[in-house]
This record gives sequence, C-alpha cells and structure tokens, in this order.
Amino acid sequence: MGALVVSQPVALAKKTKPATVKVVAADHIPTQQRIVPRVRERPVDDSRLAAVVQENRATMLLCYQRILKRDPTLTIAKMMTRLKIERSGQVTDVSFGDSPLGDGDIGECLAQTMKKWAFPAAKTEYDFEFPLMLSAE
Repeated sequence: MGALVVSQPVALAKKTKPATVKVVAADHIPTQQRIVPRVRERPVDDSRLAAVVQENRATMLLCYQRILKRDPTLTIAKMMTRLKIERSGQVTDVSFGDSPLGDGDIGECLAQTMKKWAFPAAKTEYDFEFPLMLSAE
C-alpha cells in the first residue's frame, strides 16, 4: 500500500497539546507487531481506499478530541482497524483487532464515524485493514 501517513493537528483546550491522527501502512510497523491481512484480491485499489481514509481524517480527530476532554490520560492509542465494506461502498462492520481501546469510548466513537464513510462500490464485499495511531503530541 505504500506509506500512508495522516497527520493533522487539532487544538484542544488551553494548556493541552494538539492531537494528531496517523495512519501508517503495515510495512512501517515492526515485523513482530505487524498484523498480516488475509491474502485475497480486493476488488478496489488500495490507493482509492487510502484516499477515503485521508478524506475522513478530521472525523477521527473529532472523536479523539472528544475522548481526550473526558480522559486526558489517553495520550496515545494504537489500533489495527478493520473495515468490512459492502458492495455499495457502505461500511457494515468496524473492528480494532485485540486492542482494548476498541471496546472503549474511543472505539465506539470511531466505529460510528467510520460507518458513515463512503468507499468505492465493487462487485463483491471486501475488507480493508489499516493501522491507526492517535496521539496527543
């Protein structure tokens, strides 16, 4: 998929650092941490899928900003994000691997947000997996 880094600062409150969202390609994760997706031909090119994630990075930042206001200790969150996308391009399921954050407020907010994204339509359902790092740097 190549290097995909999404980084956009968001000012939170006075005296807090701006939040950022980074989406990195799996080849930039150390091998021992890498989650290898099932080998299967996707009906949509990775660059088109990555473009949807790029276009929606602000929605991820809003979730993170909302959670940081309630829990300022969540200074960094790393999750492997997996989307199940139906033929129309609508996201039908979002999961975050075995990250405990996926079951918390941040996971719930991100899942609701990602289900609103519009991916390219295809002849079959498909999955898209990407690492996501949220950071209050």
